[in-house]
Amino acid sequence: MYKRVKGTKDILPPESSLWQAIEEKTRKVFARYCFYELRTPILEPYELFVRSVGEGSDIVLKEMYELVDKKGRRLVLRPEGTASVARAVIENGLLNTLPLKLYYLGPFFRYERPQKGRFRQFHQIGAEVIGDNSLEGEVELVDLLLSVLKEVGLDDLRVVVNSLGDVNERIEYTNALREYLAAYESKLSKDSRERLSRNPLRILDSKDPVDIKILEKAPSILDYLDKNSINRLEQLIFYLSSMGWKVESDPRLVRGIDYYTGLVFEVLACGDLSIAGGGRYDNLIEELGGKQTPAVGFAIGMERVVDLVDKNIIDEDSAKAVLVAFSDVPRMEVFDLLATLRNFIPTEVAPSYKSIGKAIKWASRRNAKFVIILGEQELSERTVKVKILDSGSQYTLKREELGAFFGGYYEKNMDRNAR
Repeated sequence: MYKRVKGTKDILPPESSLWQAIEEKTRKVFARYCFYELRTPILEPYELFVRSVGEGSDIVLKEMYELVDKKGRRLVLRPEGTASVARAVIENGLLNTLPLKLYYLGPFFRYERPQKGRFRQFHQIGAEVIGDNSLEGEVELVDLLLSVLKEVGLDDLRVVVNSLGDVNERIEYTNALREYLAAYESKLSKDSRERLSRNPLRILDSKDPVDIKILEKAPSILDYLDKNSINRLEQLIFYLSSMGWKVESDPRLVRGIDYYTGLVFEVLACGDLSIAGGGRYDNLIEELGGKQTPAVGFAIGMERVVDLVDKNIIDEDSAKAVLVAFSDVPRMEVFDLLATLRNFIPTEVAPSYKSIGKAIKWASRRNAKFVIILGEQELSERTVKVKILDSGSQYTLKREELGAFFGGYYEKNMDRNAR
């Protein structure tokens, strides 16, 4: 028997309906903010992520799925979305139509230890604003991120923000942090010792108790930011707080990818569970061969959101009906009624049962909201009986009334037909 690859997951019904509901709600929010979808290939050049994410990053060194094709080209399964978006924008000449507001949904791949909410094939919802260096653009992007999460039913959200400053400020701080940590190199965890020379900022993410103790007296990024960087961060917090969001500053917050400059942020849910993050990357597009272009973006971890959301977010629009047709009803009549019903609501036919009760139990197991009954009497009168399973109400309707009924008309006008 074949089994799925470790670190991957089959998304089965009814969970797949929950995924669809989250994606549909997300698309509606993006549309309200005038963001447009961009779809990029899963296969990308290896060099794209070495240039963008950083040759010394954990993603490049330990986590990328690499392959060589028949012509000897080195390829990867994309490990993150921003570099792919940047490559697509440059390659397709979109830098001539700035600013751009883009979003994406899809699978990504990293070889890491599988655990709850974390897979080797995982899914992200992301957005990028390209060609906008304004504070207003950052505020709108974080507001968009929180609005998406709120739309799918997550309310207990906190935004943690920080600034990595401009390139010079980041370099100066990185050197100071490396110098401080060098004195404790022998005491650092194995991962942190490896990061010390490559990217000491990543050590700030360490969960090792010894590392955390050492970092208590480490230099703060805030001591290396100029007034403009600090004021901009404070203004961002002020505007987002004024909009009703919970926002706090954390000078220890960094992101594990080398292209970030300036603003970085994470969204925490249910206490300290990180479900989304992002930041500004003003130099990435130029480094990948485009012109100098400011940009900022975010990504949401889909698996973690699915674990947290209420399963009842599936829209009533996804309610379905089951048609119960007695055996003496001609099959062409069944097909004709199915075609009519499917104009208004997803419908399937129940198996042949000798009792209506067994057919209704089958419909309940299929999570149907409505049971449509077609027997000899209904056939002769050109009517159907509609039973609403959660309330037990039953209606007798003419065929031409079905559209109005499933559009919600029955709630106000059909009580007279209830039996």
